[in-house]
Amino acid sequence: IDDQLRIIDEDFLSRCFVAGYIVDQPEPAPVISKPKWNGKRSLSVGMSGPDVKILQQILALEGCYEFDKFTGYFGGITRAAVIKYQEKYRSEILVPAGLDNPTGFVGGYTLRSLAKGYA
Repeated sequence: IDDQLRIIDEDFLSRCFVAGYIVDQPEPAPVISKPKWNGKRSLSVGMSGPDVKILQQILALEGCYEFDKFTGYFGGITRAAVIKYQEKYRSEILVPAGLDNPTGFVGGYTLRSLAKGYA
């Protein structure tokens, strides 16, 4: 069989035609309702728990978390998202803490910022 031969099957039928091209339909984005932040413990790489999962949801709503799953594990992806969040809210997180650069650590000022927007 010629390797260029394409078989029409269910996968093919699940695609749509857009401007004459076959385009895979994207997975629907998960609907995230505004979570309530009641976290009081500082969070850093290696930690896990329901508060980390809520943190990831908040970071996604803020446009900082770019992963499609909320794992509840604080790894490199979550740290990078926290850095983006800290940069986004530099004036209320970094400046009062006397920091020039974001840390990716969820401590005092970051916790207060999360509580302010998601209490």
